[in-house]
Amino acid sequence: MTKKEQTVKQAINNIEAAKAKMAGEVAPGFGGSTNANLVLTLLDDVPAHKVQALPRQVQLILAYVKALGGSASVADIDTLSLTAEGGFIWGSNEIALYDQKPSVVLRTYLPAMRGEADWKRKRGTYAVIRAS
Repeated sequence: MTKKEQTVKQAINNIEAAKAKMAGEVAPGFGGSTNANLVLTLLDDVPAHKVQALPRQVQLILAYVKALGGSASVADIDTLSLTAEGGFIWGSNEIALYDQKPSVVLRTYLPAMRGEADWKRKRGTYAVIRAS
């Protein structure tokens, strides 16, 4: 085996060892976004002031679900976000659109939206949707 081949083999072994070490340290995930077939349904008993205290991206997702009849798949929410206008545009305004689509944002907020995690910033824990 040439010196170059030995170097390549050692590099591959180092990469495999690093992957094995990371596998024990990093929890498995879903990839880049929430399952597109997941259906979100609004809960009827959430006071408006609680919704208004949530992050804008969550408020928009809830508005999209409401516009879609109160229940919608993540794929439908993503689709609506591409055509929403005015105060419902997927961004802080028409110039500053969000980089991530709703399905990606849901990876962060879904546990809190289900009432399984705290909303942070002293908002407490309460559900705004049911997911199925």
